[in-house]
Amino acid sequence: MAEDTILAHIAGYDATLGDALERNDERWPIEDIVYATDSEDDWLCPVSSYEEEHARVLTFLSARLTWMDANITSF
Repeated sequence: MAEDTILAHIAGYDATLGDALERNDERWPIEDIVYATDSEDDWLCPVSSYEEEHARVLTFLSARLTWMDANITSF
């Protein structure tokens, strides 16, 4: 699938979630998440908001798709 198609799917999911994201944050505040274990710090990629996490995931997907396009012929 093309990146535009994937991003359109994600935008659709965002629209479906709507204000449920706010209710989720009220129930499970992001600032309460512990991002470390006894042996490893920051193992969950700490973020301070849904928007920050959303942007991080979109950046990852874009970079991963670029890598896949560049390397697909080697498989």
